[in-house]
Amino acid sequence: MKKYLILAFLLAFYFITNCQTVTVADHRNNKDSIKSTTVFDHRITRDMSPSLVRPAFEEMPVYRIQLRITTSANNGTDDAVWVELNDDGHRFYLAKGIDNFHPGKTVTYDVLDAEIKKLKNIRFIKFGVKGNDSPCFSKVELLVNNSVTPIYATQLVTANGTCFDNENANVSPNFKITYNSLRNHPNWNYNANRKDIWRPCTKITKDWITSLIEASIGNQMIQDGSKLKWGSHGGMLENNTLFGEAVEVKFKNDHTLSVDLDLERDITGPNPEADIKFELDFRCNNGTINMEVQNVKVNTDGVGEVQDFIRTTGFDLVSVAIGVFVAPAAVTPVTVTTWFSVRRAIGFSVKLNPQTPGTSCSCKKAVITEAGDIILNN
Repeated sequence: MKKYLILAFLLAFYFITNCQTVTVADHRNNKDSIKSTTVFDHRITRDMSPSLVRPAFEEMPVYRIQLRITTSANNGTDDAVWVELNDDGHRFYLAKGIDNFHPGKTVTYDVLDAEIKKLKNIRFIKFGVKGNDSPCFSKVELLVNNSVTPIYATQLVTANGTCFDNENANVSPNFKITYNSLRNHPNWNYNANRKDIWRPCTKITKDWITSLIEASIGNQMIQDGSKLKWGSHGGMLENNTLFGEAVEVKFKNDHTLSVDLDLERDITGPNPEADIKFELDFRCNNGTINMEVQNVKVNTDGVGEVQDFIRTTGFDLVSVAIGVFVAPAAVTPVTVTTWFSVRRAIGFSVKLNPQTPGTSCSCKKAVITEAGDIILNN
């Protein structure tokens, strides 16, 4: 009995020390209310290179994961494609605001999983498709920590690539690159071109943040059952719901970025737009990057129940995918801890200055340049 009491105390202590009160604009249920809300902080801080010695390759801290995928020239898919990187079952959907997996195209996708803190946590690369429209990949490349060269790349076996489909007995339901295949690749090491990829970054570019937002929003829309989808240029009897890029990020001040998402709700008849705007505030706190989401606003040209649905769903989408922390009513604490939020993805500390390896350089003051880049070592 005593050990259960201790466990209960520790759990209570954890939740008390990992919660905070923030002020949010809640647009759910047709209510425009500004209120204080107590929320839990589910970030997992990754200690980026705590020593001045280069770690073993498998022990290298990972702060960014990208997959560069080339589809075969004769077979793409309109269905949602997902990837898993280990046995934890964290299924992440690759869904940018473009024509994904178009035949003969090469696209680079960010993959968010804050639980993967070191390279050894990537045990395999497993792809699947939500549906029965078989995609074929002619090449898959794995990039980490903003390296321009991959640490793994598949070799082209046939012109048709490797296909996978849930309902085609002629091909596997999944495309899996095994642990041994990854480790046996000649690029799975520090070489001359990637000898410093273990070092922490001291700048997060606007393109990087934009890609993280696009990746997390795209994934979450599919996880939610595609209640919303990326905006489009419309067509016959359809609205234009895409104005510029699907995700636009702009400088506001030296610690804030403004974000604009162009989405839509798929209904019978012209699809109403879902225009979502919010701000990201970046600060350094005890050497760790801290990002807060502010001023979430969801606008739509839909009316009645459609308007209420879009406002509610849009607010919840940002809460989960970006990290406002306000849990949708249907989300349980267990689900909350598996969110692929952008806020969790950048929850890492900066310990070294890449330009001077022998000098400690913690994140002291995050400054956003007019180009939208976040400088961390000021």
